[in-house]
Amino acid sequence: LRPFSLKRDYPFTYLIARLSIRLGIAPQQLLELDKTMLEALVQGLKDEAKEVSDANRGSRRSRS
Repeated sequence: LRPFSLKRDYPFTYLIARLSIRLGIAPQQLLELDKTMLEALVQGLKDEAKEVSDANRGSRRSRS
């Protein structure tokens, strides 16, 4: 028996909790979004994280 993991065992609950914390809005508001809007929100945050990662990678190269 493997140990309980919220992220693995309840991925949607974990997603809503992370989004709520990141965006500073109530989980209930996220649950009221339609599927398309929730997916767009998640994709937007993924894109933002990639842009930050790419910018950090570029700034590390220029320092060398």
